[in-house]
Amino acid sequence: MPAAAGPGAHLRPDHLAAGRVVRQLRLGGTVRLGLSISAQSARRDHWWASLMVLLRREPELAARLVVEIAGEPTLPDLESVRDFCLQLQLCGCRVAIKHFGGDSGNLAAAKVCRPDIIKLDPVFIRRAREDRFGRELLEEMLALCGSFAPSIVVDGIEREEDIRMALDAGAEWLQGCGIPAGAPLHEGTLARGPGGRA
Repeated sequence: MPAAAGPGAHLRPDHLAAGRVVRQLRLGGTVRLGLSISAQSARRDHWWASLMVLLRREPELAARLVVEIAGEPTLPDLESVRDFCLQLQLCGCRVAIKHFGGDSGNLAAAKVCRPDIIKLDPVFIRRAREDRFGRELLEEMLALCGSFAPSIVVDGIEREEDIRMALDAGAEWLQGCGIPAGAPLHEGTLARGPGGRA
């Protein structure tokens, strides 16, 4: 694992979480994991560059890792974010944007990162429970996201009704506490979503 630059160096929480996730990937031969980081961490500093070297040397680990970037109202330098996402993808990782539609930073993140996965903010499934407008909004968001990423996850599934509404809206991937682990939905699609335990 990448090490701190020296005794006085401080690792950020996202660095520490990444280290733990990679160690866990090494323990489990087939487990897939998601690593959630803030948009502010999505830049290639010395520590991330070292991790990417490790992932290039061990592509079997990279193939089982999804790096989820939280959409935030203010993104850091867009060129840095683009380079960070591209380098992760070149290592073999998948990149996801979390909470899409939940704030104004998501659209920029999706355009810049060219993610493999977009996770809709749970607010959309909650609105779909309320009325027809909410259900139509969920459909429209799924269509919009399809122009940015090949895999779209409806997050926030809490009950059986949510599963039905999401599938009716055109969802293929679902995530939330209301889905039994590994439950098949249709045509081999797994309920937990393309990121495994993301």
